[in-house]
This record gives sequence, structure tokens and C-alpha cells, in this order.
Amino acid sequence: MKKIYTSIFLIISVFSFAQNKFEKGYYLDDSGTRIDCFIKNYDWKYNPTSIEVKKTLEGNSNEVSISNLKEFAIDGISKYIRQTVEIDNSKGDPAYSYTKDPSFVSSTVLLRVLVEGKNSLYFYENDQFPERFFFKTENQEIKQLIYKKYFESGENGNSTDLYLNDNFKKQLFATVKCDNSNSKIDRLEYKNDALIDYFNLVNLCLGDTSSKEISKRSKTDFNYKIVAGLNYSHFNLKLGDGIQGVPFDGTNTTEKKMIFGVGFEIEAVMPFNNKNWSIFLQPTYYTNYSGSGTMTSTYYINPNYTTSYTNDNYTTTVKYQYFQIPIGLKRNVYINKAAKLYLNASFNVNISKNSTMSIVRSDNYSIFQSSINGTSSNLAFGVGYEFKDMTIEIRQFTNSNLNPYSNSSSNSFAFQSTGVVLKYKIY
Repeated sequence: MKKIYTSIFLIISVFSFAQNKFEKGYYLDDSGTRIDCFIKNYDWKYNPTSIEVKKTLEGNSNEVSISNLKEFAIDGISKYIRQTVEIDNSKGDPAYSYTKDPSFVSSTVLLRVLVEGKNSLYFYENDQFPERFFFKTENQEIKQLIYKKYFESGENGNSTDLYLNDNFKKQLFATVKCDNSNSKIDRLEYKNDALIDYFNLVNLCLGDTSSKEISKRSKTDFNYKIVAGLNYSHFNLKLGDGIQGVPFDGTNTTEKKMIFGVGFEIEAVMPFNNKNWSIFLQPTYYTNYSGSGTMTSTYYINPNYTTSYTNDNYTTTVKYQYFQIPIGLKRNVYINKAAKLYLNASFNVNISKNSTMSIVRSDNYSIFQSSINGTSSNLAFGVGYEFKDMTIEIRQFTNSNLNPYSNSSSNSFAFQSTGVVLKYKIY
């Protein structure tokens, strides 16, 4: 199994290097000279500070930094311009500041062009603070649209109440407006699509026929799938402290059984990095595992532990059914438009019901019987192949420990599984 996982991981790693392609575009160097080239499209979540270019697809690549980059564009996808702007560097959630006013600093950045026209719209984001939008009119250079969440300082100390400075609405009302736009400003959200639509509306109202969207819009895609799984499962019982005064030898394993699961998956494909990343939620109900195993208990007649006193066999019987809620992250690797490979990892919450464990001596004397209902957790790692609406995945789970004998930290009731999952996309 380890060799299979290693092989698949290596295959996916090779494919991953080809995910971000060189695409036709151009850039203007620091002197303003246009250079037609191919630009590696990372579909940046955060605005870049450099680009990787090739003169031909077969040639070698080189990096062009922001200091020698006035502008660049990938045909039909995105355009960026270099500008020195005053930008609010106030932190976002959870490190909001206690001041209403923006904390402006002068920075030279590459702004993503969203709309070009009489009124133009730009976008900037990095890993230090939330997204910022900028605008330019025929009579005004590029400025930030002000939007800031903050805590307000109270008389008795700092407040935890969250307030909003949405001064961007006043800015738009003063400079970016037309007859049919004023009523829309009050309800306008500080979001990519809402602001693009507003600027398009105003430019159209002003008769600007040359106005156009420059960078392709990105949005989160949602996939909904029916899930059926088959797990090969068993329990490993390690009873280092014994139970009810009875010591047990080593680790004991119950029967390996197939259990069936059915559920559904909601997947959100992130709108950046060429949709290579997604998060998912996959609630699944697993039918009853019912298995048993034999454990050995050895007593010694004297304190030197040299003479065997008795050797008894005990039968452990486990019945276990559970509802599993995995929340995970997936790395997609596209082979073509119809097929992809992926790796995923998830954190799983397991809720068991109607589940019991018993240990019975060979003479049918019961030394332990307990419910193992409750909540446990574990991790899972999967590799899969998706073709159109169908998916098959191999998934390895880490141990889920269900220890009803809570007064012992040395006793372990570990549930282990390896599974195959089939999925069908319904929407």
C-alpha cells in the first residue's frame, strides 16, 4: 500500500509542475517598450511582484521584477499595471485596529485592472491585509476606495464591538455616478463583482462605449456529489493496564470486515491558482461493523514471573456503527478538461451510536461490557481520479480511539480503516 501511495504521489507531483501554463501576453518594461511574450499564468490569489516570461514556448524562462515592469497582460485573462499608491495597511480579521481612519502607507505595487473607461477600477490583495479596491476618473488619479472594519475604543477600555467605515460609498457618490446610479450606492457591497457591475453601469450611463472589463472574473464553483464507500476495518486493542484486574498480552486484533458507507459531498473550488485547490464537506453514514478477536491473559504464580500460573483466552466482540463528518482540503491536478487527479486530507468527526464492546472468558464469564457510543476524531488522506461526473478514490484513515475504560491511559481501542470511495456529481 505504501508503494502504491508513493507512486501516485510522484505522478501527481510531476503533473503539478505543468498546471500553471505559459500563455500569450505582453509586458511593458521600465522604459515603456512593449515586449510580446508568453507569461506563466499562476492565476494569482495575491497580486504578484514579478512575472516569469518566455520569448517562445520552447525557450528558457526568465523573471521580470516589478522594478522593470510598468504593465503586463495575459491575453483574455488579466492585466496588471505598476502604480505607487497610498494604501491602507490595516489588518483584517481577527486583528482589527481600534481606529476608524485608514492607516495609509505609500507603496509601489502591481494593481489588477478590473474595468477600464472614463471610470476605472483596480484590485489589490496581499497576505498582510484584506482586499483593497482602487479607482480612477478622468479628473483624478488612482485612489483607494475606503472600506475598513475596526473596533471602537470605549471609556472603560477597548470595546469588542465591530464597526464599519464604508466611506467608499461617499467617494463614489461624489465622483463616480450617473443619473441611474445613485440609488444603488447605499446597497453596494465592497466586493469584486458588485463594484465591477457598478462601474460598468456608470460608464454605460455616461455614454462611454470604450469601457470594458479587462480581467476575467473569478468565482467559487460548487460541486454536489453522491458518495458511496467501502471500508476494510478492524480494531486494535492494547490493554497495557488490563481490565478488571486481568492483564492481557500484547496487542490484539479483531476480525477485518468490510463496512459500507453512503453520504454526500459539497465541494467548493477556490477561485484562484487556476482552480487547483478546493475544500470539501462529506457527511457519511457507515453501517454496522461486527467483529471479534481472541486475547490471551497470562498470570504468574510467583513474584519472579518465571512460573506460569494460568493461560486463559478471552473473546472480544465489538459492534460499531457511526456517522462521519470529514472536513478537508483537496489539491486538484488537471490532466485535461474532462479528467484530473487529486490528493486530499481531512479532519473527521465520528459520532457512534448503538455500539458496544464486550470481553468474555473461555468459560463464558464476562469481565467487561460497555457502550462505545460518543464522539471521536481522526485524520484521513486520499488519492483519487475524476473523469467527468465520476470519481474513484483510495482513502487511508488514521486510528480513531474509542476507549470506554477512561481510568487507564495505557488502554487503547483503536479503530483502523482503509477505504475505496465512489462519487457521482449530480450538480
